[in-house]
Amino acid sequence: MGTFALWLLCPILGAAILSRHNKAGTGFLLGAILGPIGLLFAIVIRSNENKKEEDKKHQELLSVLEESQVNPANDKPERECPFCAETILKKAKLCKHCGKELEPAEA
Repeated sequence: MGTFALWLLCPILGAAILSRHNKAGTGFLLGAILGPIGLLFAIVIRSNENKKEEDKKHQELLSVLEESQVNPANDKPERECPFCAETILKKAKLCKHCGKELEPAEA
């Protein structure tokens, strides 16, 4: 009686194991045809699906982070002197390289 009850539960358990991934039918068939061994297959399939979801979330997060990264070259408080082409601070009123007077850059 115990073995028969286990074989009757296997399709239900297989469906429950894979229901989160919309593969309850596959889990049901594995449990019904292969019994407890089918449950092991269902668990392996579930772990593979979980891994795929994690990889997908990781890739989405990486793409969001890459898009939101600020280009440090554009954020430096520096600019190029229009007379000597040397790098100076944006706030500079006098170039430290050529000594020319400059208009302060707009904020």
